[in-house]
Amino acid sequence: MKDNQERGRVGVVASVVKRPHGRVRLVFDDLERSASNWRTLGLYTWKDMSQRVFRSLKLTDTQLSEIGVALVVRLLALEKHSSSRPKRERKRSTREN
Repeated sequence: MKDNQERGRVGVVASVVKRPHGRVRLVFDDLERSASNWRTLGLYTWKDMSQRVFRSLKLTDTQLSEIGVALVVRLLALEKHSSSRPKRERKRSTREN
């Protein structure tokens, strides 16, 4: 698949954090794109599970559905919020010499 390098202004990123007692946490953070990179807006949600289940891809259909629904619902909310506000413009400094 060819990547046309087009991206939206907002998104969600997922990461995995090791937790005590053989657990992991899937963490979902909101992002906003600037001219040169992505900036984290903050935590959206997380889901804890067994590290064994996660590594062996033995999540239940319910677990997979919950993750997918949470992701799509958040993207819809971010997209709606993003399209209802103007693009942020970089403030220019006004230094006096």
